Order: sequence, then C-alpha cells, then structure tokens
Amino acid sequence: MQTPALSVPAKRVSGWVAETDPKYARPWLESLPLASSAEAAREIYQALYTVNRLDLAGARRRELMELYETPVAIVCNGLQTYLLNAAQPLTPKKRQLAEFIRRLQVEMAFGYKWCLRDLAATRFQWGKDEMLVRAAERAVYHLREILVRSYQVYIPHPAEVWKEMHEIYRFMETRELNAKSIEVQTETGMRALTVTDRYVQALLLGVSQPYQLPQSACQQLCLFLDGYGSRAELMPATDIANPVGHFLVDLNADAPPTSYPREPLPAERAHLRLLNTMNLVRAVQGFIGRLKKGERVADLQLGFDCREDICSDLMQRMVSAWGLMPRRRYQRMRRNSHISVCVGLPALHFFAGDQKPFSVPGDNAPTEADPIMPPEIGPSGRRDASDDAPIGAVASSTPSFRMNRWHVRDSSPQGMLLARYNDVSGSVRVGDLVGLHQSGNTHWTAAVVRWLKSPEGQSLELGVETLAVDVTPVAVRADAEGATYLHALLLPPSATPRRPATLLVPRGTFSAQHRLYLVEPGRSLRQVRPIQLVERTAAYDRIAFVDVDGYGG
Repeated sequence: MQTPALSVPAKRVSGWVAETDPKYARPWLESLPLASSAEAAREIYQALYTVNRLDLAGARRRELMELYETPVAIVCNGLQTYLLNAAQPLTPKKRQLAEFIRRLQVEMAFGYKWCLRDLAATRFQWGKDEMLVRAAERAVYHLREILVRSYQVYIPHPAEVWKEMHEIYRFMETRELNAKSIEVQTETGMRALTVTDRYVQALLLGVSQPYQLPQSACQQLCLFLDGYGSRAELMPATDIANPVGHFLVDLNADAPPTSYPREPLPAERAHLRLLNTMNLVRAVQGFIGRLKKGERVADLQLGFDCREDICSDLMQRMVSAWGLMPRRRYQRMRRNSHISVCVGLPALHFFAGDQKPFSVPGDNAPTEADPIMPPEIGPSGRRDASDDAPIGAVASSTPSFRMNRWHVRDSSPQGMLLARYNDVSGSVRVGDLVGLHQSGNTHWTAAVVRWLKSPEGQSLELGVETLAVDVTPVAVRADAEGATYLHALLLPPSATPRRPATLLVPRGTFSAQHRLYLVEPGRSLRQVRPIQLVERTAAYDRIAFVDVDGYGG
C-alpha cells in the first residue's frame, strides 16, 4: 500500500530521556502535576520530542500516543488561559508561550503521522483498517489544533499544515476508509466520527475567516463543529449553477478551501473537491431564529455556552462566512504611503473634535454646558500609565491620546491593509474602532479592525474596513435613571451600501427600550429612538435611529 507523503522528524538519539514502555509511561503521566501546567508541559514536551525521534514498534507508539492525549489537552488549555484577551502584538514572553503550546500540538501530530506511515507500510495486520482510521483522525485533529492555536493569537500558522491534512484525507479516501466511523472522546463527549467528519471540521474552520474572529470565538467554533460540522457535505468537484455556500478544495494546495470560482472548473478535477455548507448554514439560521424568539443559549445545545449577544454575533459570522460571503467589489491597489492612526472611540472623538473637550447640557439646567472629559487613554482606548507623551495634547488638563504612523500596504474604497514593524506600542484587537487621518485632510475617517496578524516579534498587520470618511463627535445619554453622557460619533448616511445616518456608541449602549438624548455641535439637544443595532463589536454598538417627533430643533 502506498505510504502517505507526510513530514516526520528523522529518527535519532535525543539528549532527553523518555519512558517508552506504556506500562511505565502511564503512571509517570498520571503523577505529573497537571495543575502546574508550565512544569508538567515542559516534561511532557521533552518526552514527546524524544519518543517521536526513537525507532519504536508501531503498536507501542500507538499506545503511547493515546496515553499522551489527555495530559497534553489539559496542559495546553491551562497554558492558553494566560493568553486569553491578550493584546496584540503579544509580548515576547507571551509569544514564546503561544509558540510552545503550538509545538506540543506539532509533536502530537508527528506521533500520529508516524503511526499512519507505519501502518501503511505494514502488509498484514489484524484490525489494521480501524487502526488506520484512528491514526488518521487523530493526525487531522492535531494538525487542526496547530491552526487553532495560531488563529487564537493571530500568528501565522506553519507551512504545510493544510497540505498534510489534504494528503491524509486523500490517502484515506483512496483506501475507502474515509467514511468508516470510530468512537472519539471530544470536549463535548463521546462521538462517532469519521476521518471525513474531522477533515470537514478543519475545512469549515479555514473558510470561517479565523483571523477575523474574536479570540475566544475560535475555540467556541470548534466546539460547535464537533456536533454540527457533519451537516456540511464534501463531494467530487462538479459544475454548479449557484455557487452560494460552495467552496473549492484543492488537495494539491497548502491552503484552505476557496470560494467557488467564476470561471469554469478545469477538465482535470481528480485533485478537487467541493464543500457544500448550505445545510449547515440553514441549521445556524435556525439557531439564530430561536435566539431572537427568546430561547436561552443553554437550551440550543450548541456545544458551548456564552452570553446571548456574543453567541448571536458568532452565529452571524458563521452564516456570513459559510453561506453569504459577498465577493470583494473593488480591486485593492498596492500602496507605499503612511497614515496617522488612533485607536478607540474616545481617542477618535477627541481628535475629530479638534482636540477639545466636548460640552453637553447639564441634567438640571439644559442651557448650561458641562464638559465631558474621558479618562487618560492609551493607544487602544484603554487606560495605560506606561504610554509615552501623546501627540496632540492641547493642555495639561486635557486627556492624553496617541496617534501613530502606520504603513499603508494596499487600499480600496472599502478599507486598507496597515502594517507596523518592530515598533508597535499599545494594543489592538479585532473589532476595535480606529481613526485614520491623511496628512493635509481636515477630517478623520472611522474604520474597524476586521482582522489582524502578528507575523513576528513586535510587528502587526491590520485589515481595516472603512465605516465613514468623515465623523462628527457627539454625546449621548440614555433616557434612564442614573444615566450619564457618553462619547459617541455620528456617521453620515451612505449611498453604497445605502444606509441612513448612524451612531457609534460604547458597546452595550443600545437598548430598544431606551431613547437617547443626542448632543451635536451647533444644534439643540434632541431626543432620538434607536430602531436597529446595525453592528456590535467588542468596542462599540452601531445604531440606526430616528428622531422623536416634536423634540429638539
């Protein structure tokens, strides 16, 4: 039988020592202080590294790899908590930790790839088919985990990961073992899974625009796919009339699936497969509908639990990525220029307002004016005592903000690719609001960070989408007891897409039950009624609104 073309480390003597007899390896692993993840993780890594480079009998290696499954999962999840909500770019220490967690998954994948290669080279063995399925499923799982651990912290994933997953699937498909199910322990319980099921989960992750996901969403998505990923269908590549919800998988490429192409498929299609996600999209739309009707997230049995608004946002992202992804309307143009960037709603409010405090009517005397002063904010709209002296401070009593110079790599009417290399200060997250200012312009542009990557060290690349090319600093206060005025931005109406004027307010401000008092420069206080939450990110709510009749001027 042909051996799959998979990378494995050369067999050699290691400077570390590892227990290679499962009878003794089991009690050693059980004795490790897994609660002290760092110490246990180092010992496990050294042992795995050594085992993967020793010449072992196939049965012994398979048994050892199964013993390592639970300890590796525990220490990886324990160490990952130190990276939760970590600002980008990661500090050198946290990046080293992220890469170490990923190395554990690389070594687990090495072990199962060895098992798969050894089994493929064995001519006759009782129960060989089931062992092949188990080794292939585990290899694909740990290769997917390498991707997950990269996506979670926005660092590039290693080369060849996608290519090796494609190779394993093709090998098992050739053997007609890709649809044979086995019982697998997942984070959501025991499940009957096939190699195709596990492979499709990885493909769906790849088309989910993972670098656009909030940090915790990547793991939630994987938990959801454990239970529902099999609703997507993988099939031979064929010509289709409606490409919505269809993605092309190239088994020869080191890449995730791509959108179904506009041009006809090539005549030679043996290396192509088609991923049809429409049944899965319909299931997700059903969950969204149930949430809107008031059902609790826990009752949906999604495989993970989270707040209703976060859950709804993640499912909307699934629908968009898997079924309704619009094609880019504009060609991106390569550029080599610079632009000033500030991060956070308070910072953009300050700079767009000519770097002056914003005055609002006093609650007790509508004709008085009280300035609202934001706290001192670092470069991402968060308090940061370590910031350098800001650019644009007008007086010592004025709050301090910073704007930095970023390199513009390319641009289109919809957005830009921004980059800073080796001199990134502060922090940026997916969903953050940023202000953009071109030299010579009098206005500020509002944009949102849609994706980010940290290629190396203290470098960062951002994909930002333009929200409005000119914004007006305003203030809003909910018509509720104890509410205070908050910084907000008024975005003008747009023709493409057609949209009325909207408000950007701090996340959580939107409530269909509460009207808002709106203060604009040069206009009387007016009352507006929110009618739609256009978008919610980790940083802001974007609200469509209408004036309350008979109020304001």
